[in-house]
Amino acid sequence: MRVTAEQSRKTQEQIVDTAARLFMEKGFDGISVTDLMKTSGFTHGGFYNRFKSKNDLAAQAIPQAFKRRPSSMSRPRSIAAFIKAYISTLHANRTDAGCPVAALGSDAARQDDAIKREFEIGLEGMISSIETLLVSEEKAHSDEARALAINLIAKMVGAIVMARALPGNSDLRAQLLSILREGVEKEAKSAQPLS
Repeated sequence: MRVTAEQSRKTQEQIVDTAARLFMEKGFDGISVTDLMKTSGFTHGGFYNRFKSKNDLAAQAIPQAFKRRPSSMSRPRSIAAFIKAYISTLHANRTDAGCPVAALGSDAARQDDAIKREFEIGLEGMISSIETLLVSEEKAHSDEARALAINLIAKMVGAIVMARALPGNSDLRAQLLSILREGVEKEAKSAQPLS
């Protein structure tokens, strides 16, 4: 039975989407091609008809991982809403459905440049989104807004990475999330409105 171009495209999209979720959950090296294909509903044999390598798939999965972020992170209403959604117990508990920077940042550091470039594009998108929230509608983005956006993102990512390293019922974990959320909120609020 012949597979149409549309069916082939949908199959590839399904594999990339599954890979994005599994890489977020388990890391790039935490899942084999065989297990990834099985979870996608396909056999291992079809992998190399679609992808040059696991790294090729990972490079395609990074943009999908950024697209999979909850709307509270991908299209936030305000900087306060973004911070509240990002530095949260829910986000700390869900490596498969949160921010790729927090889930895959340390893994991406050990990958090839193709993966790092896709990661850079996704991170640039996050920085731009935060810049937009920090500046008033009529003002252009500034070096100051960009610097603050990078600073806030680094602190938020650090908060989630540290929280995920602790047991879910840890008092330190809850304290860490609360203190860091308050600190980032205060820093963002004191900087607004940027011109």
